[in-house]
Amino acid sequence: MLQFTISFWFEYTFDKFQRDIYPQFKVNELKRFPINEAEDRFFEKKIIKGVEKIVSKKKRFNKLKNIKFSKLTLKYTSKLGFNLENIIKNSNFTNEIYSGRARKIRNYTININTNIVTIYLDKSSSGKYEVLKFEEDNRYKRQYLKYYLENLTDEQLAEIDEKYSGNILKKTLQIEIPDYDKEHVVKKVVKEWKDLQQEIKDLENEIDKIDRGIDRMVYKLYDLTDEEIQIVEDSLDS
Repeated sequence: MLQFTISFWFEYTFDKFQRDIYPQFKVNELKRFPINEAEDRFFEKKIIKGVEKIVSKKKRFNKLKNIKFSKLTLKYTSKLGFNLENIIKNSNFTNEIYSGRARKIRNYTININTNIVTIYLDKSSSGKYEVLKFEEDNRYKRQYLKYYLENLTDEQLAEIDEKYSGNILKKTLQIEIPDYDKEHVVKKVVKEWKDLQQEIKDLENEIDKIDRGIDRMVYKLYDLTDEEIQIVEDSLDS
């Protein structure tokens, strides 16, 4: 951003916008560059401090983004579980919707409407199959199902596809959900995953806030007008 703004100031001030040509600057033009040494040092320190914060927060952000739900569940769950077919047997309401011939298991999407869980599966092209709908009164179990199915890795989806037979409904019903009957485990996993996602979101907002603050300091340092700032931001967005 800083390097772009310096270049922009010269090009805009001296009308050096030329397609595919790097602008050449003269000595007398460089003398007009708006630098106040005391103010420059002040902003330089603040900019460096801001950049260091961004680097630190991005490291944390990238580390958290790489945490997979499947790895998180392994911390608390056993290898034992109930498949969806057994889970929905205890439900007050069940609707096994899909009756077609599609067999390929792709990414799942789970919709929760009050206590009704609806399972969708990606089609080979665009759109989704509505596969299964059932009632689950426990809110932690609803969230656990959503997180578990939506975060299945490509390897896990491929394993489900090869391991089980039948169409996408029959394969889905055979998916095992680890420790679904242990509410304390389910609750712990759900809470930790939600906390993790919230920290990731907070870090994104903090990084964006610091980044915008650095931009404002750079604009002030080089005395850019509102019109010039708009040109800079439009160029960065394009």
